[in-house]
Amino acid sequence: MKQHYFYILFFMLLGLLPEVKAQSMQFTGSNPMLISISDGKKNYLFTAPEIKGRYNNRLKRFEFVLMVANISPKPNNSLLVSLFNFIFHPDQSEEVRMFAYLPSETRGFEGFVNPQTLLLTGQIEIAGKSYQLPITMNLKYNSGILYYGLQGLIASDFGIIASTGEEKEIHPREIQFVIPESPMGIYMED
Repeated sequence: MKQHYFYILFFMLLGLLPEVKAQSMQFTGSNPMLISISDGKKNYLFTAPEIKGRYNNRLKRFEFVLMVANISPKPNNSLLVSLFNFIFHPDQSEEVRMFAYLPSETRGFEGFVNPQTLLLTGQIEIAGKSYQLPITMNLKYNSGILYYGLQGLIASDFGIIASTGEEKEIHPREIQFVIPESPMGIYMED
């Protein structure tokens, strides 16, 4: 009878292994990101030296994590620090998450030996809010390494931020995220 329970437990664990395997994927790369926040009159620039990414084959999506503490304004002045706090709420959230969904019929990256540009459905989570956005992604697969570049744009009414400087208020309407071409360690399940 004990052997019977052993087999039940064994087969239950076998069924869970793909889930555990997919969830244990490590984020790879330390790629830079440029962030531009626009109010329609002016662009305010921010950089992040490190955004990490991975490909989740089970969910058919790229997943990126950016630590809010790594985002810095260029130049670093009180206006941009206020805008940063207004958009990213570092007191409420430690990270920004971004997802780019590949078409469900994508089976691997061998079809990307020649560089391709794809328009993908995307999602980004900033300070507890989720935004849908189109993401343009350049993909190239060479010798087991996936190279990617990414550009996404959120168009939304983020509210108005009062300023003490020469600009009395800023009304951010767009946030653009750009990752230049970078390598990504990928993990494909069979």
